[in-house]
Amino acid sequence: VEDVVGYGPTPNKGLLEQSLEGHLALTKVNKTDMAAGDILLMRFAREPQHLAVFTGDGIVHAYEAAGKCCEHGLDQAWRSRIVQVYRVVT
Repeated sequence: VEDVVGYGPTPNKGLLEQSLEGHLALTKVNKTDMAAGDILLMRFAREPQHLAVFTGDGIVHAYEAAGKCCEHGLDQAWRSRIVQVYRVVT
């Protein structure tokens, strides 16, 4: 899968989802089976536009509101933003 460049900061007609779906090293996982290291596709509004890494207890992600990369718990508000879970196939 080729790297995508030149995309904007807002969702673009499923481009992020298409990139994840077409990636040979990723497989979909049920939300109830999340494990540390899984990649979470998340949404804040309509289209998914955000990625995070599940740590087992929380998430690590670039958080614009904090202005940095951070780790925090995965409470119900954050959990409700998860659209799909992906696992790296080894």
